[in-house]
Amino acid sequence: MNTDNLKNLDEKTREEIEALLKITREKDGDKEFAQAQYMLGQIFILNNEVKKAIDVWKNIQRLDDPEGYSVANMQIGEFLYQNENFKGAIEAWKKIKQEDYPKVYFLVKVRISDIFVRQGDNNKALLILYSIRKLDDLSAYASAQLKIGYILKDMYNYEKALKYWSEIKPEYGTNIYGIAQLETAEILRIKGELDSSLNVLEKIKDSPQKNIKSLVDLKTGQVFRGKGNLKKACDVWQEIKQDQNPYVYAMAKVEIGKVLKEIGDIDGAIIVWNDFSKEDNPEVHSVTRLLVADAFIEKN
Repeated sequence: MNTDNLKNLDEKTREEIEALLKITREKDGDKEFAQAQYMLGQIFILNNEVKKAIDVWKNIQRLDDPEGYSVANMQIGEFLYQNENFKGAIEAWKKIKQEDYPKVYFLVKVRISDIFVRQGDNNKALLILYSIRKLDDLSAYASAQLKIGYILKDMYNYEKALKYWSEIKPEYGTNIYGIAQLETAEILRIKGELDSSLNVLEKIKDSPQKNIKSLVDLKTGQVFRGKGNLKKACDVWQEIKQDQNPYVYAMAKVEIGKVLKEIGDIDGAIIVWNDFSKEDNPEVHSVTRLLVADAFIEKN
């Protein structure tokens, strides 16, 4: 690598890179070389030099260190995926063999299924996800069950979606378990099984995950609104704090405003919808601008 290209980096970072570049297979051994190349890539990523990171990660060979080779290709695939280079991402991920690093092998299978979903090929995605077993890797298995449920939900096969989400247990991780329960509660709400939906949400209301807790409150309020208990719905939404999840907080404000408008308090709705700026959440801010405009039209 030409170190002249590093002049835009600070002195400490340049020194770290130059030290890592001195590590060679011949002098330091295959594994040390692989680790140095991986660390170089991480430094480049931190400095927004994605192409340089990918270039050095490609220097790592399977014989250097099978696990390091797997992680490097997983990272390469991820950055290509984020840039919608799906062909390149699949090529990188398919270089990883099960015997190299089983955990990474099964996790990238889940990511490959994501590409097929984005390309509209749910059948290929499902074939990959169905092949991941509990004995292979619990984390990958739980992710596969969650994603199978998403696909089936999009196909309006709600009962089968619920079946797969029920396979995800608390011991697989509080976050993924919480997401599966939230999705289950949402399906039950859609089906009109409001008490069952509340029972599911009750199980995760004390989740240690802040994002789960705020989503529980948002969906609990939606269920109470469906039951006609507008006061209880608004009380629950008021409990959502901005520092828990700014997006969910904004959505709660949208819901409260809708209830106020529904009961005839258009001025109150407008005040609530004007209570946060574009900087808080641009997406929700755009929605509230339309809601405020409609409210003014209705009012006048």
